[in-house]
Amino acid sequence: MNNIYLQLIDGMAFHKHTGLDVHVTSEFLSANNSQKTALANLFREFSINQLSKQGFNIVQSPYGLRSKIYFNGKEIGRSKMMSDSNFKWND
Repeated sequence: MNNIYLQLIDGMAFHKHTGLDVHVTSEFLSANNSQKTALANLFREFSINQLSKQGFNIVQSPYGLRSKIYFNGKEIGRSKMMSDSNFKWND
């Protein structure tokens, strides 16, 4: 993943039962919803690749890896229930 995109992340955590939590910087907030979705998918794919390289057996739902996006501890978006690559953003 490009270092520019990594600068938008404050931290990430994978939870076996609830999925991926991504904490973003304020720069992420300036993106429109379409851009946020594209970035969130990059973060999700990066996480899946890194966890796989470390030998984690990622148990995914039939719809993929659920993801939640946070800024300053508040959830600002999440992957949709039936599709992990589509996101709902809290405007």
